[in-house]
Amino acid sequence: MINNKVEYIIWNKNLKLVDCIEKLDFQSVDFIITCGWGYKVPKEIIELPKSSALNCHSSYLPDYKGGSVYQMQWANAEEYGGATIHFLTDKFDSGNIIAQESFKIKLTDSPLDILTKASELTAVLIREALLLLNADYIGIENKGGRYFLKTNKINLYLHRIVNFIYRLFKSDKRWLTKWK
Repeated sequence: MINNKVEYIIWNKNLKLVDCIEKLDFQSVDFIITCGWGYKVPKEIIELPKSSALNCHSSYLPDYKGGSVYQMQWANAEEYGGATIHFLTDKFDSGNIIAQESFKIKLTDSPLDILTKASELTAVLIREALLLLNADYIGIENKGGRYFLKTNKINLYLHRIVNFIYRLFKSDKRWLTKWK
């Protein structure tokens, strides 16, 4: 597809990687940008663009690495969330951080509210990241942080109830969902 003279493909799980490669002339690809993509991108693809492969992540890295972390932020009754644009590597959510910003999470925010805030912020940050990359910015190291594991809905709600009460009473104590 072409929009504003920029050729792009929206690659989803119904579009095979081989089809994507055949549709684009990767000699002319400047960037690969993943957003909401929950699968590992092969190293061969990460190395294809002329400039960089980037990932849009819905947390303020290095904390809250992993997929669908807005659900864990909600369950853990976090006060702040964020969005980060970082270099895509063969390790999930580990590349140098290019641009990021945080936002306040209200106690009444739903998981969808948190995801929406992160998504809206991502739209601004991706432009900032591309401008920085055009100025040869290499980002800041993305080390440490917690990788949150997916959990079932019952556990999410149990954690939410306990953590909601902790936060309601202004306690710093939390019963966190599983992480490593």
